[in-house]
Amino acid sequence: AMLFRILFSTLLALTALVSQGTAQDFDPANLPFAPGERLEYVLRWENIPAGSASLQVHDIEFIDGQPSLHFRMLVSTNSFVDVFYKVRDVIDSYAALDMSRSLLFVQDQNEGDVERDIRVEFDWTEMIAKRISSGVHKDTVTIFPDTFDELSVGYFQRLVELRPGEIIEAHVTDGNNCVLGRATCLGREWISVPAGDYYCFVIRPETKDLGGVFEKSPDAEILAWITADERRMPVRIRSEVIVGHFTADLVSATPGQWGEVPVQAPASEDEIDTENQPGDSPSP
Repeated sequence: AMLFRILFSTLLALTALVSQGTAQDFDPANLPFAPGERLEYVLRWENIPAGSASLQVHDIEFIDGQPSLHFRMLVSTNSFVDVFYKVRDVIDSYAALDMSRSLLFVQDQNEGDVERDIRVEFDWTEMIAKRISSGVHKDTVTIFPDTFDELSVGYFQRLVELRPGEIIEAHVTDGNNCVLGRATCLGREWISVPAGDYYCFVIRPETKDLGGVFEKSPDAEILAWITADERRMPVRIRSEVIVGHFTADLVSATPGQWGEVPVQAPASEDEIDTENQPGDSPSP
């Protein structure tokens, strides 16, 4: 569970602030990602392999009649860690087509003895987000116009043209709290990961709002390496906490490709079925 929490918290911390457009201005050619993109990672605690993670971009889907970008994250522990704490998590995020805000967040959480479905529903008329756990309304939080969920914010930061020394920020919510996340671009350097050699920007997100093991670690630090090219892919995420360091390294990167962008939902598509999405799911 620790590996998943740190990787997930790192995505929450990788926030950014960019100029907002409108859905009418949307041009998929300007995005650094496209449907079909798949980024695969190996997770390690110290130097011990502990599992894998995958970040995927799926086809455009419709939430309450609005076209949305669909992102998916899969996290699985390996057979060694399964003996102690088995994790098979699926996270789906739906963001507005112009990447200005989130529309829906869904997590199928399977960690140890914990099995539950978490939804964060965004009401942009009332400016609130509701957290629902296994069908029970748990919390409601006020949100800001640029608020993202914990997964889509990782794609939002890829829109930013980074510069050394720049501080980047945006609002992020999990349905319990809405925080202003900040990160600093420290500089650029070459790194080697299983997927190859990359020239990257190095980003250090703040950890003060992450809680958990970060709150208990006075010298906690997260660093992320983002490619200094048009794709702006995260190729390494490294967290240093009181129990050691955790690393997610890119193993493979499959690019996506845009086709025709739909402007309205098919007549038969009333709502998203988040339990039966096409694509991969964690192994049992």
